[in-house]
Amino acid sequence: MPSRLGGSLGGQNAPALDDKVRFLSRLQTYPGTVGPVITRETHMSWVFMAGERAYKLKKPVPYGQKIKSARKPGSYLLPV
Repeated sequence: MPSRLGGSLGGQNAPALDDKVRFLSRLQTYPGTVGPVITRETHMSWVFMAGERAYKLKKPVPYGQKIKSARKPGSYLLPV
């Protein structure tokens, strides 16, 4: 399910992620495209196949969350 995070920095004026997915899923978004837009969700992104082209929208990564490292107690790693 799409997140309600907006933009790359989560700004209040940026479109929400589910609004972006809904917009990119519409045929009218791709001028000259014949046929439906096929949307596929992966664990890291959404892929929109429109005609002979494919477009990719990456999901945001929550960089604000820290993960404890099992190798070194007390150290923190950001998710990649």
